[in-house]
Amino acid sequence: MRIAAFFYGAWCIVWLLAAVTNVGEARIGAHLVLSLTGLPSALASLYLPHASMLGTVVAAALGWAQWVIVAGWVSGDPPVKLSAGQER
Repeated sequence: MRIAAFFYGAWCIVWLLAAVTNVGEARIGAHLVLSLTGLPSALASLYLPHASMLGTVVAAALGWAQWVIVAGWVSGDPPVKLSAGQER
């Protein structure tokens, strides 16, 4: 689960840095890429102004949260540590 969080987080940071530079159409591309790689939850960011930093950050955050949850669900790891007395 940590690996998915790390790699998708790095992916988001790369595209957010591209959006900050705004070279050419980088902000539009970053918003679209983060919206498409974070399907379906990141599509909610398309209700915000297109190619805005707010929309790009929301797409990154929603996509990251979704992939962390999916990775935890697939791996079977609980999202929080269980104490010694708790059952899985």
